[in-house]
Amino acid sequence: MKEIKFRAWESLNKNMIYFDGFIPFKISEKYIEGALSLHNQEKRYLTTLNYDKIEVMQYTGVKDIDNEEVYKDDILEIWIGSIKQDNYYIVNDLRELYFEMYRDDLYYRISKIKIVGNKHQNPELMKKIIC
Repeated sequence: MKEIKFRAWESLNKNMIYFDGFIPFKISEKYIEGALSLHNQEKRYLTTLNYDKIEVMQYTGVKDIDNEEVYKDDILEIWIGSIKQDNYYIVNDLRELYFEMYRDDLYYRISKIKIVGNKHQNPELMKKIIC
């Protein structure tokens, strides 16, 4: 069974928060108030998540070669067979992370992936993204 985990980018503080649960108490047009369970911690924290200042990303259920969890918006290095590709790949959608790549009218099997950053903390890597 795939673990359901999330992380959120706080643009105001430029901080990535990893959490595995959120219980909303009050939902409005601009924010949610609730209890946040931080990743691998027993405690819950009361918090307010402002929609304008936070972007939530879900864990894909896949880990890279270093056993790091791959989340939406991660930037990956990929290998096809034993060849590392020149460009990077960004995880835009959970359904998108397959171990096959379509290029030049052919399917290639991706043999391994490695997280090199994410679009929030490493925007400079976006220049090398596969289109």
